[in-house]
Amino acid sequence: MCERIKYQDIKIWYLHSAYENILDHKFAYRDNLSDPKFSSRDNFIQEWKENEDEWGYAYYDWETNFDCPIEYFMFYVISLITNCAKGQVAHDFFMKKIKSFLDENDLQKMISDFTSEEREEFLSDLKLVLNNQEIE
Repeated sequence: MCERIKYQDIKIWYLHSAYENILDHKFAYRDNLSDPKFSSRDNFIQEWKENEDEWGYAYYDWETNFDCPIEYFMFYVISLITNCAKGQVAHDFFMKKIKSFLDENDLQKMISDFTSEEREEFLSDLKLVLNNQEIE
């Protein structure tokens, strides 16, 4: 078993990444704060483009940054929750990843080193995902 990142840390990093991506991609003033030629009227929020959102940016930031299979599994659970039916394609993608992981791995073995609090939090989120698989 590899040394893994805790569920809460992945969640915090992912949420922080979404927040930072909003600041970096949507608030035009952020790049201009130190430039005296820009005035306050140069500050604006860029509109979201079709199929663009903060979670896509956060997913891109983290999609290849894990070492352990359980980290990826936790990441997919978080990703599915944060995307929360924003689009069928993303929902289906994450649900397929989650189901595939469960089919190919012994979940109890994979979470055997979780603390009781971490296990409870993660399994609660996983249960939420598995009990709400369809978008209405």
